[in-house]
Amino acid sequence: MSEFLVIALLLCLLKDGAYKATAWDDADFFSNCPPSRCSKHGPEIRYPFRLESSNTSSLCGAPFMKLGCYGDDTILVLPTVVIQYKVTAIDYRHGTLTLAPRVDNSSSSCKQKLMSVSLPRSIIKCENLYPCSLLCYFGYGMIVSCLREFTPSNLAVNYIFGPISCLSSAADFSYLVDRSASMSVLPLDCRVMPDSYFLMMDTRNDDSTFKEKAETILNFSGSQTTYLYNYPENCTLCEQGGQRCGFNPDRNQTFCINHGSHVKVIAATSSVATIVVLLLMVATGLYLSLKTRYNEEIHLKVEMFLKTYGTSKPTRIYWCQRKW
Repeated sequence: MSEFLVIALLLCLLKDGAYKATAWDDADFFSNCPPSRCSKHGPEIRYPFRLESSNTSSLCGAPFMKLGCYGDDTILVLPTVVIQYKVTAIDYRHGTLTLAPRVDNSSSSCKQKLMSVSLPRSIIKCENLYPCSLLCYFGYGMIVSCLREFTPSNLAVNYIFGPISCLSSAADFSYLVDRSASMSVLPLDCRVMPDSYFLMMDTRNDDSTFKEKAETILNFSGSQTTYLYNYPENCTLCEQGGQRCGFNPDRNQTFCINHGSHVKVIAATSSVATIVVLLLMVATGLYLSLKTRYNEEIHLKVEMFLKTYGTSKPTRIYWCQRKW
């Protein structure tokens, strides 16, 4: 029975050792998910972001927080969209991205350049949060086409910019309209152009007017910083405390660790060493137990043989008595 107990203990330790070998320790996260960059001067990419083109696990980043590389540029990866936004800076302490559209400069046409950075309605109108990635909470403007030119009222001037000369003609006038504007402030002959939505990102401390934001888009100048609403709040607190944020898939939660800390690595090494020592002890105990039992069985057989031999009276047959 003791052998079975020893074997059971050995199997439990082996199972526990295998689990710890495959599970991610907090310190393992940073070795499995090292920071990366698209270029020497590009922003550092680390949790909750993940570089899509790397060979790292999907656990290295939060869902739909993927970045990519296009040459030396860091790109915000959008689902099912070919429009690209450059990420020029990442502020992990406050959970913000600084974005700038990648404009198609292959054409001198203002219209083609502008439409190269427009977004489809499926991305802006977020019926389902996560497939829409990071853009769901961003402010946006849309191109509205009208049959006649009009001057916005004093109330509507904070929501409408235009007409946009490079998109307008003698029979068609285009305006950039804020998403929060009521359609009642527009003439009845106006209609929204399909797939002509533009990011007009909301920021925490942004005093710029709609006109200034619109001019930034239409002039293809500058970049905008936006607060990430789905950025893990505890990660910003972690970064503000001078630590790094990571993710433990076994506990399904984020954690903080000191940058460059080796404490948990040492603990993990000690844990593995302890398991090895215990396995050796159990194996040695099992071997000695089996060997002792084997010796006892041999000794018992010898004693039984001697006892049987001592009580028997063998008959001696002399040579001359043998019958031929």
